[in-house]
Amino acid sequence: MSKLLRLYHSPATPANAGTDASPMSPEQHQLLTLSILPARLNAEQAAQLLGFQAHDLTTLIAAGLLRPLGRPAANSTKYFAAVEVERLRSDLQWLSKATDAVQRRWRQKNRTEPDRAAQGQRLNGAGQRTRLARRPASAEPLLPPNP
Repeated sequence: MSKLLRLYHSPATPANAGTDASPMSPEQHQLLTLSILPARLNAEQAAQLLGFQAHDLTTLIAAGLLRPLGRPAANSTKYFAAVEVERLRSDLQWLSKATDAVQRRWRQKNRTEPDRAAQGQRLNGAGQRTRLARRPASAEPLLPPNP
């Protein structure tokens, strides 16, 4: 069993017997235990080997930290060279830059999304949230009465 695999997978003990205490999916376990990786990895496999989520790879590609093979269309499946993924996986500086890029992306995304809990609320003079007044229901009906 590889060192990386031992970090993520613990054998069943009486405390967790009958449950899967491992955060790994069977596909991830199978990929990490292969002695020879396939030459091309899809986004999910590349993300598993690099320790990122599959949706984070788009951020890494946009930041110029990861390049897919060939010139794939924006809506097509992206493949990555296994030798390049292995090289990046062991590069501490690259991992640090990639982690910073992903964190920066999520900070920016969370900052620009409206606060869902605050929708329909505003701050009063004391800096406290208050509900916005709803428009009063009109006295006249929207639809004419049925004859």
